[in-house]
Amino acid sequence: MVKYGLEAAIIRDPVNIRYATGTRNMAIRSIMFELTGCPHLAQGYEAVDEVCTAKSVTFTSSGPKIHDKESKWAQEMAHLIESLVGNRSATVDLEHINANVAIALQELGLNIVDAQRAIEMARTIKSPEEVKYIVASLRATEVAVGKLRDAINRDYIETRLLSTVPRTSPWFQESASYVIQKNDLVALDTDSLDPPTEQQKELYRTALAQLNHDMSILRPGLTFSEYADLAWDVPEQYWANRYFVSAHVYGLTGQCRVIESGMALYFKSYIDKEGDTQGVKLEQQVLITETEIQVLSKFPSERAMLK
Repeated sequence: MVKYGLEAAIIRDPVNIRYATGTRNMAIRSIMFELTGCPHLAQGYEAVDEVCTAKSVTFTSSGPKIHDKESKWAQEMAHLIESLVGNRSATVDLEHINANVAIALQELGLNIVDAQRAIEMARTIKSPEEVKYIVASLRATEVAVGKLRDAINRDYIETRLLSTVPRTSPWFQESASYVIQKNDLVALDTDSLDPPTEQQKELYRTALAQLNHDMSILRPGLTFSEYADLAWDVPEQYWANRYFVSAHVYGLTGQCRVIESGMALYFKSYIDKEGDTQGVKLEQQVLITETEIQVLSKFPSERAMLK
């Protein structure tokens, strides 16, 4: 907040509340507004100075009176911010909220700025504790994926597992009542029920080549612009259905200018010819340290695809 000239922040996203205050259900000084009658969830945290009863500004709870509720909410918040920072014209970081609330806060004299930049950048570098959580979530996911892989059965409909041909091409399709057939690719980890075809091997190897290349060029101090210049060039035949990003910072919606030690990056590749019926999507997570690029996932590649 100091870096971006912010005197206060109004945060609504539970994940960002967790980052700012340490409270798990939802720096320096914060006030928790609790709507559900569970103030005990915010007790015992040094960063939380006060727990207040929240006013709802949703149409569900307010109905036609929502505008009055929004106005009262904004007045209460403006008064609170002024009492804390001593300035009614304070610059306030505002997370996504009703448009009328933002307008009312502005009319009350506060300088409203969007919260995304400051919050996302604050979450860029992972602490040792956060890395432990990331690795723990990966290990749990690896167990789940392994069980899914073992449960694949040719006679299952794909909703019993996840997605299969033809909904692996293009990506982002929902599974349905399609019955898994012989030699079908099955997403999540692109396994097949019988020895893979040469076409499937080509897709898998190409996706793996992209991941390996893009991870190999990483180093602390590399800018994302430099990364983009050095990143793997998607072949023309796969360009139309390519994934929209090749890498992003783990757990963030925004991006940073420079790759730094302590960042966790997420790599993705989706290889699929336009008009084809099959596609392969692979992902990998890495941690940037001063001395190495540490691969976090231990889930193995499909050996049958690499033969």
